[in-house]
Amino acid sequence: MLRNLYNPEESELLKLCKSGSWESVSSRTRTHPSEAQVTDAARQGHGTTALSIAIRSNASLLLVQEILQADTSQIAVTHSFRGTILHEAFRYRVNDDILEYLIHEAIRFENGKKSASSDLSTSKVTNLFDKKDELGRTPLHYMVGKTIQSFGVVAPADHRLILQEILDQNPKAASTMDADGNTPIIMLLVVPRFGHDSIGRGCEKEIFSIIKLMLESCPEAVKAVRHLPRPWHFRTNHFTVVENDLLHGEGLPTPLSCALLHHRSLRTVQLLISVSREMGINACTTIVTHHQEAALHVAATMNSSHDIIQSLVEESPAMACVPDAKGLLPMDWIWIRHVIEWCSFTAAAHSDVNASRRRYVSSNFSKWHEQVSNQYLLVDESLEKTSPCSAVRESIRCLRIDFIQRITKVLSAMAKSPNEVSRNGSMTDEDTVTKRGYSSLPLVHLACAVNCPLALVALLCESYPEQLRTRETVSGRLPLHMAVSRSGYLRQIPVGAMGSLGETWLKEDSSTHWILSRHPTACRIADSRNQLPLHISIDLVKSEKNAPPEHHQRVYTQGHRNIIWTKEVVALLEQYPEG
Repeated sequence: MLRNLYNPEESELLKLCKSGSWESVSSRTRTHPSEAQVTDAARQGHGTTALSIAIRSNASLLLVQEILQADTSQIAVTHSFRGTILHEAFRYRVNDDILEYLIHEAIRFENGKKSASSDLSTSKVTNLFDKKDELGRTPLHYMVGKTIQSFGVVAPADHRLILQEILDQNPKAASTMDADGNTPIIMLLVVPRFGHDSIGRGCEKEIFSIIKLMLESCPEAVKAVRHLPRPWHFRTNHFTVVENDLLHGEGLPTPLSCALLHHRSLRTVQLLISVSREMGINACTTIVTHHQEAALHVAATMNSSHDIIQSLVEESPAMACVPDAKGLLPMDWIWIRHVIEWCSFTAAAHSDVNASRRRYVSSNFSKWHEQVSNQYLLVDESLEKTSPCSAVRESIRCLRIDFIQRITKVLSAMAKSPNEVSRNGSMTDEDTVTKRGYSSLPLVHLACAVNCPLALVALLCESYPEQLRTRETVSGRLPLHMAVSRSGYLRQIPVGAMGSLGETWLKEDSSTHWILSRHPTACRIADSRNQLPLHISIDLVKSEKNAPPEHHQRVYTQGHRNIIWTKEVVALLEQYPEG
């Protein structure tokens, strides 16, 4: 105890460094170099050195060189809280020339230590570039932070050179987590989007280059998840994984999910997917939030580009059919976000439309859903054609095109999962399902085969009208055959932030009536198994004898006879009684 309380008298050189009398410091260093020697207190981690004080006091490069040359062992001193001299150089934002000098001297010191060791296998693994400060950060963390601050200002090529030198000394630093739960790669991935201009694209290019550099040195860094501070730890402790052999993970953010949440570029996302695959993990099937979301769910809620969604579904198509904790598929979230975005761009939008918050659904969503559905179902006049504002018309047009591109990727992925299609009562030819799946179905057929909003079917029918009369090559089925094989759209939408305001039901009939109104003679056409749409619809009624209560409202008694048919069966009978 007495030893810890005892503070030896400071040398004259230390006093001059603290006062900032640099001319006197330079003279004193040349005349009394012994005063720059490392003290016992500094070696024990609670003292300081002349070099450390000079760094904190913004001394010049020439003066730093003189002080360090007086006793080169100062470069190896590690303070218990402040870390090494490299940590202090980053923290006090020294000039790049001083920083490069210190890093090179640290590298020279480490190389000399290794060459002096008689047995490298028994030498300590840790070195100056492994050391951490009180924040748990290595020099690589600080160098990444310095690089981020210089985006768009300083030529990043110089920083990449320093990053490479640090990684050469300690590749594992790329996977080292600080006290906030961030690795250097995560720090880069969570940087806010810079914009879509030339500067923003240049910054995204640099982020990709640096992440590629770190993953080449330490591929294991792609496995490091982000441990969020409280209260998220508390929520994660109560996380329970759904019973699905495809999923894995503990609900913690991964590098891939961080890239999606902060709108990183397509190249960065593809790089993370590729390296994860090489490391033997499927980043697309990892649960990354306490909502039991995977990467595709995050991409859907963030309105990621169709190229990114395509990369995710190509890596793991089955994830398109995996629901989150609220029972919503990625397709459902793409539709929800499209409805909110559509309303936010129109003059009829409410003042409380908020399209920027992920997974936030307003209590007015049912009204917005009806408004957008009426546009695509042609119940209301299309604002894309009738709006007096050209900017609104162009925004709606771009939203529609972008939505079709993104939803197409997910529908195609759902088609590759026969289990999802068969659950919705579509084709019953098991041999066809096993051998071929549904990847060759046209888009309108796909939309009719899976459980999707009626407005989405209408939008695809409008975009691809010829597919209404196109027979699928193997089954010989039209979109009407697909539509009558499934029930209507039924989803429970969480309202408020994380469903804090309860839930609202979206209930829609199947697309049978819509398809039948556009192609009435389709009910007279049999498929390759000689089944009419009426036959398939009756099979669906049989299979739903024990249907859940929410389906009962679609069933009614026809006339005075004690026969219960669905509205779809009655519509087919009325259109084609001879069936």
